[in-house]
Amino acid sequence: MGGNGEGSTSSMRVGRSIDLPKYEVLEELGHGGMATVFRARDKRLHRDVALKVIHPHLRDSPEVARRFAVEAQVVAKLRHPNIVEVYDVSDESESEQYLVVELVKGRNLRSLLREYGALPPEVAAAIGLEILHALAHAHGIGVVHRDVKPENVLIECEGTERKRGLIKLTDFGIAKVLDVQSVTSTGQVLGSPAHMAPEQIEGGEVTARADIFALGVLLYEAMVGHLPFEGANPAQVLRRVLECSFPKPDDEQPPIGRMWASILERALQREPSDRYSNCAEMEQAIATELAHLGVTDPRVELERFLANSTEYASEHKKRLISVLCTKAGDARQAGDVMRAAADYNRAIAYAPDDRELMRSLARVNAITKRTKLARQISYALLCGAACASISFAGNRAVRKSWLTRATAQGTIGVLPSSLPSSSLLASAASAPTIAAQPPPIDSQSADAAAIAPEGGVPSALRPIASVPTAVASVSAPLVLANVQRAIEIRTVLPNAGASLLLDGVDLGVTSGGKRMTIDGHSHRISFTCIDDLCEPWGRTISEGERSEAFDVVLTFKPALLVVNGDASATYDILEHPTIPVRIGASIRIPMTGKRKPVTVRNAGTRATRTVDVFAGQLKSVAFGSE
Repeated sequence: MGGNGEGSTSSMRVGRSIDLPKYEVLEELGHGGMATVFRARDKRLHRDVALKVIHPHLRDSPEVARRFAVEAQVVAKLRHPNIVEVYDVSDESESEQYLVVELVKGRNLRSLLREYGALPPEVAAAIGLEILHALAHAHGIGVVHRDVKPENVLIECEGTERKRGLIKLTDFGIAKVLDVQSVTSTGQVLGSPAHMAPEQIEGGEVTARADIFALGVLLYEAMVGHLPFEGANPAQVLRRVLECSFPKPDDEQPPIGRMWASILERALQREPSDRYSNCAEMEQAIATELAHLGVTDPRVELERFLANSTEYASEHKKRLISVLCTKAGDARQAGDVMRAAADYNRAIAYAPDDRELMRSLARVNAITKRTKLARQISYALLCGAACASISFAGNRAVRKSWLTRATAQGTIGVLPSSLPSSSLLASAASAPTIAAQPPPIDSQSADAAAIAPEGGVPSALRPIASVPTAVASVSAPLVLANVQRAIEIRTVLPNAGASLLLDGVDLGVTSGGKRMTIDGHSHRISFTCIDDLCEPWGRTISEGERSEAFDVVLTFKPALLVVNGDASATYDILEHPTIPVRIGASIRIPMTGKRKPVTVRNAGTRATRTVDVFAGQLKSVAFGSE
């Protein structure tokens, strides 16, 4: 396969005559709904490239031609190891519209899925991480892919060891260029219906979260073995995407487990606001689960699978069962029964005949049932307390109203004070009670009830024996305050010294492996690098009894750089060629550490200035009249 994202392929043939002065067309590699891809030879640089030639019926549209030129310039700025590089683009004087891109010597993900079906979830996750790296870079400069699918994911299979297994995402921006035509000449919707986000189908605003949805579809298919949205024809597929109804991933493939399933389900939410907010958030979720499973180098998982899939599957299964059992035991000890159950269930999916695993899961389920029952009893008692309070207040109000009305009508004269009020409580005495002291009762109302004929007394005045007295003594805040649960901070990255705050109280500098005990109330836990180097990171611990363990990944703040010089000149930053430079304006430089050198160049004179920039700090560099 070459560096293309098209569906069908052919070997050593050219489907139609392509005559270009700068490129020698060698063979057709594939074709799809938007373009035909050829392997070609660059006559000037003497290298093989992938030549993507837009179909004639799209090329002939003036609007498509105009937008193609603009979008190609934007896409050409993408420079990332996980993105197929754009080398050249056609100009208006040429008879064909084309892109010249890096030729990837390997295969696309679609061919891999055809060969293997469902991939091991950790292998699929490793592929997803690299796609997220590519998308994050593109989204950072305002480019939305709009057509993330297996055909557009290339896997390097040749070349140096460093490149083998490298994931490359291709065809950025092409779907947006062609968006001016909602359908092709054959009436087909542009793009891949099964991978399109609902808002894209409906013609709404397409943002970075549409790419996250498409990646969710891709990962679902890679882990489960089939698409989440299927139908007999494109119309059925589109309707199912809009309904956003799909089988649970772990129901379709139990070895996926609940944790991977929950990540897929969040990416596939109908509303964009319910999905991951950006690539970094989804990347963190995937990386956290991989780390939980002991996968420290996701790229190695993919390389091992590609080298020998059968051997990898056998070894991976054994290792995963062992890791899952250990992690489940740790979670059970920490009181996190939900996590323990998830890990045990996944282990059992790989080893359904393991009796010891079944017994371990049964113990966890018993704990879960007891916890659920205790919560239900607490809830019932609280509801009973509320009902008792409302009934008691209502009874007093109705009694007073009835006595006032009865006295005014002459029904009751003088009430004998010697009559005991205990008769009102006679039937309640046999009912179970929570507290020894009954609630106070208005004696005047009780006496009236004792002497009045039952037929003339409103039902609200009669005693309610079924409501326990003094249930209000059960207090939810008191229960939550008595809960003790563990919070474990497994890792803190980057290792730059992080300050830990609990409900706004600074607990000092912390690192990975910290454990602490909190009560059952809701709490806010947050982190930031010392010296204010990183963006704050925080999460809310919901009220309840569940212990939690998590990883903290802090992001360094961007450095700010001001370039002073000739306003008529063009400047660029060698390390970040896609970042525009305006004289006198603050430029945000992404940081992966506290400090790094950057080089600013005058594109005309080639003069350069190198300066060290620091996370969260402002630096300036000046050019004279070179």
